[in-house]
Amino acid sequence: MRNYILIFIMAFTLTGCAGTVENVKSWVPSFWDDQQSERIVDIRLAARRIHCDSPEIGAQVQTLRDHIDWFLLYSESKGWQQNDVVRLVEPMSETVEGFEERIAGGKFSPAYCAIKLGILQTQTDTAAEAVLGRY
Repeated sequence: MRNYILIFIMAFTLTGCAGTVENVKSWVPSFWDDQQSERIVDIRLAARRIHCDSPEIGAQVQTLRDHIDWFLLYSESKGWQQNDVVRLVEPMSETVEGFEERIAGGKFSPAYCAIKLGILQTQTDTAAEAVLGRY
């Protein structure tokens, strides 16, 4: 009987350790990266350069999209250690996607633009603070 209990405990322990490795990957903070730091400032600047009354708003949003896509591709290419910054920037990508759809569909209003810009600027400020605050 004691052997069965020992086998059960060993099996439970080994299974628990396997799950722990995946859990660690989800919360390990990434380290400083010069490329990411430069690009997050570019993202922040591109968000600040969007003007709702500009006839080039589509191009301004596309510039922001390009910077975000570069950041995500670069970070994902570096591996799972960058999951923390990827999770910070992905919501910005979703916000920009909605913005692009409205511009392309012609369902664009100054009020919508002001709301989206407020959200984007909050997201970019938060992400920049986190990315630039790493060691």
